Amino acid sequence: MLADARGRSLSGDLLFHLVDGPPGAAVSVRTLQARASLDQYVLYDRASGQALQSAHWEDFPPMAKAVATGVDIHEGSFFGRLGPWLNTVFATALVWLSVSGFMAWWRRKPADALGVPARERTAWPRWLTLATAIACLVLPLLALSALCLAVLDRLWLAAVAARAPRSDG
Repeated sequence: MLADARGRSLSGDLLFHLVDGPPGAAVSVRTLQARASLDQYVLYDRASGQALQSAHWEDFPPMAKAVATGVDIHEGSFFGRLGPWLNTVFATALVWLSVSGFMAWWRRKPADALGVPARERTAWPRWLTLATAIACLVLPLLALSALCLAVLDRLWLAAVAARAPRSDG
């Protein structure tokens, strides 16, 4: 199996996996590459050692390719030696956003409570309105999400206004 796998251009480290099943079940051999797009797979008959099936990157459906690429990015192997550094910068940026967001809220919150800071009502700049409209046209799920958030915001504001005590005189 090893000689046949090498003959099929499976290079580098190989992973042999005995597939569970009845006696004489298959053996899966795959390469262990830094990127999933470079991996190759061969399935062998355990008893005879004959190749039953082989698969390369081109043989996988788009969703499997997307998931494998996402895993490569997540694990830091997609961009080679630069990958772990990029992941570290990204994680540091997320930590900074969390800390600075908390600090900004703390500075603007009401002095006597842990509530939400007063909301400034300012109009969006025209370029931002246009960019948002274009993004919603190009990305329908973004438009649906924005619509749901707008409806929920209106319902929340109506509920808060209904519970607020009135000073009628």
